Amino acid sequence: MRTLLILALVSLLACGDDDGTIPVDSGVDSGATDGGRVDAGDPPDDGGFDAGRDSGTDAGDLDAGADAGDLDAGEDAGEDAGTDAGDLDAGDAGPPCIEIPGSTDPAVVLMGELSATSPIWMRPEEGETAICEEVAMGDYAYETFTFCETEGLPHFCLITMTGVDGEGGTLSDPYLFVYPGSSLPSDRTTCVAENDDENESTLDSYVEVEVPAGGSITIVPSSFDEVDSVESPGVGTYTLTVVCSEPT
Repeated sequence: MRTLLILALVSLLACGDDDGTIPVDSGVDSGATDGGRVDAGDPPDDGGFDAGRDSGTDAGDLDAGADAGDLDAGEDAGEDAGTDAGDLDAGDAGPPCIEIPGSTDPAVVLMGELSATSPIWMRPEEGETAICEEVAMGDYAYETFTFCETEGLPHFCLITMTGVDGEGGTLSDPYLFVYPGSSLPSDRTTCVAENDDENESTLDSYVEVEVPAGGSITIVPSSFDEVDSVESPGVGTYTLTVVCSEPT
């Protein structure tokens, strides 16, 4: 009996690997364990995770989203475009237009002032053959007021500019000009009316103009004297009065 056990043990040792390892089951190497064991299955799981997670992150991660549609891009495309298209600078088309009063409306009365900081021009003056034929050399202060006809009817307007004489302000010698259109033209000699002194008893100014239906005029209060005149500086306050009526 002992002899048989020894023979069986020798037989088992003869069937093992050279290093003495005893195989547990041949199915472990060739069967389902090798083909479907966890280690062998890791690559698909890892590959799917890596391929899905990495590619998803690379293709649509937050950085890509931020680059494609972040706030900066929106601000650059929207805010800048809006600012460029509609900024305060693009609205500098001229002074606001004052509606010409009708015959039943009260007169429009405006208080103004010419000073050393007012706009300066070389104002025109009455010539021999034209209303504003010549341009006086010097620095004269001026302001502009634009009036528009909105009723679709022509209007006849009486415009006065009063200073010291008419107790309308401190300006000693007003000089009044009227131009067609809604802005002061570059050619100062194209005025439709001008007046230095209304008559021999006053230094205030007075003009009469007709405004066509739907038309506009630019009234330019100025002074006969230059801003830096020593004897009588062309600065001070004044009152501009506009009275209009429709044709009867």
